[in-house]
Amino acid sequence: MSEIEYRAQKALELRCPHGEMGELVGYASTFDTPYEVDGTVETISPRAFERTLKDKPDVFALVGHDPSRVVGRTSNKTLVLSTDERGLRVTLRPVNTQEGRDLVALVRSGTLDSMSFGFIVRDDKLEVRDGKVHRSIEDLELHEVSVVAYPANSAARISARAKRASTDLYSAHVRSLRSLEAKRRMLIPPLGIFIGGTKNGTV
Repeated sequence: MSEIEYRAQKALELRCPHGEMGELVGYASTFDTPYEVDGTVETISPRAFERTLKDKPDVFALVGHDPSRVVGRTSNKTLVLSTDERGLRVTLRPVNTQEGRDLVALVRSGTLDSMSFGFIVRDDKLEVRDGKVHRSIEDLELHEVSVVAYPANSAARISARAKRASTDLYSAHVRSLRSLEAKRRMLIPPLGIFIGGTKNGTV
């Protein structure tokens, strides 16, 4: 079974006159911006959300990834998702419940200012560059977006499948480097060998 992964960042603002519910606007994800997660340098491709948004999934807006704290959803248009040159843009008009009112108050006061999203990866690319594994997420299935307290991805984890693939790729890279080094040493004559009637450069 595919695992849900989570990523977050600090990119949320409140648009409303004082005392009104208004709307929350931010980015749950930004494109082609490298960040490190679980020892892997990761980026989100601008194409990653194309298929899932085209399929018009019923995505929920939550607080802290808690399914009991629903504040909006795409099916009733209290949550609108779109992409632009920056990333996945989220426009949330929290429902007028205690949870929604509390959320607006927390964002207005600056207590909460970050967004996150839960997703399953459908296609990714792995490669080793500069001694690190780089992962580009090319296609994903979006499950939910959340307003969260912590914007950093330092506590995030990639799926077990991606972790195994990353570890295997890096191990193969190390083996390849060791093999090349062994071949290089075989091609370089050691000091003391006779070449053209000389030894160590002397007759």
